[in-house]
Amino acid sequence: MFCDIDLSAAGRHIGALRLVHSDDRHAFGHVPIPIAVLGGGPGPTVLLAAGNHGDEYEGQAILLGLVHGLDPEALSGRIIVLPALNRPAVAAAARVSPLDGVNLNRAFLGGAPPGPTRSIAAFVESLLPGCALVADLHSGGGTAIYADAALATRTRDRALFAANLAAARATRLPVIQVLGETSTGHSFNSAAEAAAVPMVAMELGGGGRADRGSLARGREAVMGVLAHAGVVQGGARPPASQKMVTVTGARAAVVVTADGVMEPLVSPGDTVSAGDAVAILHHWREPRRPPTTLRAEIDGLVLAVAAKGLLAPGDHAALIAALVEEDP
Repeated sequence: MFCDIDLSAAGRHIGALRLVHSDDRHAFGHVPIPIAVLGGGPGPTVLLAAGNHGDEYEGQAILLGLVHGLDPEALSGRIIVLPALNRPAVAAAARVSPLDGVNLNRAFLGGAPPGPTRSIAAFVESLLPGCALVADLHSGGGTAIYADAALATRTRDRALFAANLAAARATRLPVIQVLGETSTGHSFNSAAEAAAVPMVAMELGGGGRADRGSLARGREAVMGVLAHAGVVQGGARPPASQKMVTVTGARAAVVVTADGVMEPLVSPGDTVSAGDAVAILHHWREPRRPPTTLRAEIDGLVLAVAAKGLLAPGDHAALIAALVEEDP
């Protein structure tokens, strides 16, 4: 894979990463992955990515708009933008790549065998050492709707964790999720940790479409990150009211045990107590069976709810994150 634009050039440059891959669809060609650079005056480099999963649209819309909406001459530094990072999955409106069936956010740091998805991850890894800050924009995709949240990885390096939290606070999103226990070790966040680069991920809405409210909050969040890095000018703003949460253990998930149609009783961002009803499952396969009430097992914040109405055993009706109060 190679890039057809000069990422060190000043001004606005839009091109593609050329992912060479031979299969029934791409026998002699390549898969173009969009990339842009906005180069201004002296300053840090910030990497912005979206489309890590192809069915997550808020981030893609935000970054594609930003490429054309920012004036490079007004920047102190440069912004590298990958608005549809997993382009094969984006084209297929899928979470994983149709080229090799691999989840890009599990392919970093050798988490996948050689192939197209691992090549994309390796290219991103090659960019990280030159970056001062990274942001990766996600959503709930076609299966979930998330509370708008900034995600900060708890790292072994306490100074890096502090930098991750500072970037999360700069988004001013209403929720900060501290990642740690549930991290796979092969995610984009893990690659940033390995490179000792501060990073914030974001979850912005979902449900297989772009939500207006999440788009607005996401745009403000990205500009807050750029101002935090010093790439764009932004006056000091008072601290935002943000709830800090973390997902701990299997009890965080409200798991469906039978086929049914879900009637949600809570929304992302709500707070619940253990035992509270979060959804009603109507048994379409067994219409004589009374509906089942699904309840939270822990106290916390509703981080996400299922976007699909028809659920099957093993699906999550909701995800509950425990509230925490801590600093590094």
